[in-house]
Amino acid sequence: MRRALIGLLAAAALVAGCGGSDAPQRASATASAPGRLTPTTPDGRSNEAAASDATQLTSATGERTDVRRQRPCSLVSTARAKAIFGRAVRKPVEAAQGPTCIYRTRGGNALVTVSVQSQDFRALSRKLAQSSKLRIADRTAYCGTYGQPMLYADVAGGYVLSVAGSCELAKQFASAALPKLTG
Repeated sequence: MRRALIGLLAAAALVAGCGGSDAPQRASATASAPGRLTPTTPDGRSNEAAASDATQLTSATGERTDVRRQRPCSLVSTARAKAIFGRAVRKPVEAAQGPTCIYRTRGGNALVTVSVQSQDFRALSRKLAQSSKLRIADRTAYCGTYGQPMLYADVAGGYVLSVAGSCELAKQFASAALPKLTG
């Protein structure tokens, strides 16, 4: 009896792990074999959907920019960060979450972070306390507090430039970053 119960439980566990649908599984005509890459898309990627036009923005230099692939530390150079802070800076560090670029002075007492997020700009800007509306590089931005001093600038296509730091510093970092993201 005990063996039969264990066997029944094992069989039930195997069936439960096989999926939750009674409908037969059909292979897609475009599916690839396990471990193989799907065909490369027109924009050079594989195993991903093609980039939408909403994420393809024209930068101030006239180049098309995929906001999702933009490295945050490429938005503000170390020399520009030094000029904004008015003192020597450490080499910027890219943190995985976001991803986010962390700029800090050599003494470590001033810090600004820069990231591009897939967010609803209006909803995010409403969360800011004591906010003020700005125009930076022909984009709408809000500076205020959301747990810490923040600046959010509308990039377009559902993306937001997020700069954490005092409003004065954040405006200058956003002024340097936005032209690389927008046209």
